[in-house]
Amino acid sequence: MARRFAVTEQTVKNQLTSLYDKAGISSRLELALVALQKGLVEAP
Repeated sequence: MARRFAVTEQTVKNQLTSLYDKAGISSRLELALVALQKGLVEAP
């Protein structure tokens, strides 16, 4: 992800942590589930 957006890995980690805090979650799995529930992404 960092390479694709031309940022450092630490920037990606910081942004994920910020998203987790705002959404009240603690993992990428929970973030994915919330995105599915809100219709932000489609299930494969």
